[in-house]
Amino acid sequence: MTISVRGAKRLLPKILLLVIAVGFIAHQVHFVVFSGLTKGDVKYVSDECWYVSSARNMLRKYFGLKPNAVIDGKVYVTVLCRSSSILDNITSFIEMNGGKVLKRYEHELKESYPYAIGAITPLNILISLKSRSDVLVIEGYPYPDWDGIIDYMNLEHPPLAKYILCLTLLVSDNPVSWKIPSIIAGALIIIFAYLVASRVFSEWIAVVAALAVAVEPVVRSMSVVAMLDIYLALFSIISLYFAVTGRYYLSAVFIGLAGSVKMSGFFNALAIMVSGWRKLSNVKLLLCVIIIPALVYLTVNIPIIVKEGGLINWINLILWALSWHTSSRPPGGPPVANPWDWFIGHNAFPLHYSPNLYAMPSPFLMLATLPLTVILVPLALKEIVPGVGSILSWYWAPIVMYILLYFIGNRTQYSFYTIHITPFAVLLVVSIVYLALNTRLLVKVLDIYVFEDKYRNSLLFIIAMVVFIVTSYYMPLPGIYRVFISALTACTVSTLFIDVRKKRILVAFLTVLASYITIVTIWFIQFPEGALRLLTRLTPLSALSLIIASLCGIIASVLLEPLSGKALELLHKLEAKRMGNSSSGNKQVLEENINEELDSE
Repeated sequence: MTISVRGAKRLLPKILLLVIAVGFIAHQVHFVVFSGLTKGDVKYVSDECWYVSSARNMLRKYFGLKPNAVIDGKVYVTVLCRSSSILDNITSFIEMNGGKVLKRYEHELKESYPYAIGAITPLNILISLKSRSDVLVIEGYPYPDWDGIIDYMNLEHPPLAKYILCLTLLVSDNPVSWKIPSIIAGALIIIFAYLVASRVFSEWIAVVAALAVAVEPVVRSMSVVAMLDIYLALFSIISLYFAVTGRYYLSAVFIGLAGSVKMSGFFNALAIMVSGWRKLSNVKLLLCVIIIPALVYLTVNIPIIVKEGGLINWINLILWALSWHTSSRPPGGPPVANPWDWFIGHNAFPLHYSPNLYAMPSPFLMLATLPLTVILVPLALKEIVPGVGSILSWYWAPIVMYILLYFIGNRTQYSFYTIHITPFAVLLVVSIVYLALNTRLLVKVLDIYVFEDKYRNSLLFIIAMVVFIVTSYYMPLPGIYRVFISALTACTVSTLFIDVRKKRILVAFLTVLASYITIVTIWFIQFPEGALRLLTRLTPLSALSLIIASLCGIIASVLLEPLSGKALELLHKLEAKRMGNSSSGNKQVLEENINEELDSE
């Protein structure tokens, strides 16, 4: 069977995708097995101690099953006792009969059982141990050393990722096997990034996207640990894929699955609402944003509802979990990286030392999304490039919600949360290649921002706010002069192309007001403890400063009306010239078409 050149060209990107995905899996498995990540008697990496342990407990309590902890004819166990003398007796018994004690615990793993060991024993010794009434034997890889870990269910997070880990434990309960589903999830993220990019851009740009996702540090790090977030990222990008292909109901199903891994998965519901509000009826939008994800979440939680006391208890658990998610963790924990830190690579989350493993995306990646968002927004709103709006929505919706979560009360967020948005960031950044190959789109964007009032004035408003904030912070002048210069400069920018006086005054006031709100927000981020107290003490001065700045801006907007008139006059001349060139170009094309038709006749 022969393949044509055209067929080979169409097949080549898919072959490259396969090579990238297989290479990613091979690299990650090699790292897990040979890097030292799983070496040690009892080895959990970072938050694996919570998620693997809770999965093992769910397997036992919810499904009445036990993990497959047998290796080379021996079985992993955790043995709990009520007295130290019994523990010493059990330890000697295990070691005398060919077993090995891997860990002696310092914490009380289960209430009323203050003494415990983790061990690996021959199968016949396990039978003897389980026949004793003075010990509690739990089959499975030895637990981490935390109080109450034997009964811990991790109910602050939904259960879907733990169900996946349960299936893994049924195959084999050891540090290597726990990580295999994460590696597979990472490879699937690469494949779906390719599928989205091929749908929105092209197959060759999709290959670039797949490669970029495969080498992205946070993807590589989070796909070699048995944590929840890699599954959150997988279901999120699948929901994006179905959205860009127009299958919104399936997209809603995967939003429900993402929310069934971590509650932050429901942040994607905001994305589907933004993406589908012009394409879906109100009923369909309600189905996709609320009803379908909620039904999926309810279905996934049925084992918890049954085993944890019924529907009312489950609702109370959800309310408790929401309270937990909207509050901060105690001080002294891992380095905190809130959403604005993600853009500069500040405070990467350490997953493991020796080998060093950190969870943080490339700072260039996150920073590049800012100018690209400005470029892509007009193309998305006007649907010049279908699908780009969905990528922007799936990227920015979680960021906005994480920022909102910060102000609600959770000020201990971490850099590994970025795995949720990193594939979308990659898709935005590879659009650089698409724009470079289609320069007419860049010209179109420039035309939109220059000649369309709504886009031009919105962009100038944002630039004016940035100018006001930067000059307010860094201009080396006394306070009142700094306020005056900042307001003057910012309002000059924001009202430059507005010729109606009332509108100029309103925009000038809004520029100053929005800038002040942003400055207060920055203060709050920098000094969350004292910001409100500081504002309360300085309320009269702050109000006076805001009034002075607003008056300066309004006066500037009135005084600069002649400048605005000149700017608008120049803009109208440019637009007339552009329209003239466009008309002559269209006339030339029409003449060429007529000549071609005459020649053919």
